[in-house]
Amino acid sequence: MPRPTDYLIDGYVCHLTHRCHNRDFHLRYTPYCNAYRKWLREGIRRHKVSVYGYCVTRNHVHVIVHADDHEAVSAMMHLAAGATAKQYNTRRGHLGSVWEHPYQCTLIETGDHLFECLVYVDLNMVRAGVVAHPRQWGWCGYHELVGVRKRYRLLDLDRLVAAIGMGDVTSFRRCYSEVLEEKLAAGRRSEEHTS
Repeated sequence: MPRPTDYLIDGYVCHLTHRCHNRDFHLRYTPYCNAYRKWLREGIRRHKVSVYGYCVTRNHVHVIVHADDHEAVSAMMHLAAGATAKQYNTRRGHLGSVWEHPYQCTLIETGDHLFECLVYVDLNMVRAGVVAHPRQWGWCGYHELVGVRKRYRLLDLDRLVAAIGMGDVTSFRRCYSEVLEEKLAAGRRSEEHTS
């Protein structure tokens, strides 16, 4: 049976999920979220990987990539996970695994499927009940997707917009913000009906 990372195929967009060992909350403190984001950014730079979205949660991460070269994507993920684990183990005096291996890989289609996957990833901490809106979570792609983050960016917005099939970044940002707000409003209405 193939391992999940065997589905990382050159030329496709992939949704990668990497969980902490035993689903422990190894990323619950800010320094480790910051470390993962920093090393993911460094991995993107070193290995020339196009990242479209991401979210660092307390016990797992999501990364949406265009896998031009599956070995480069693997090297990027290895760098981010390994450097973060090293920092965690050193600071916490932890022995043993920080991450489950391997990370999970799901191929996703460009266009609407990719757009929906971006929304899903950015709403991760809202669904978990940690924040009411993705703008309140500093470790996800939302801030770049809507144009708030200007420095230390990770996302390849021009390529993302082309993969989704939208004309320009401004149109994408407007549409993305509208869809996200609709999903948040629908979630609030659903909660009101179940209360």
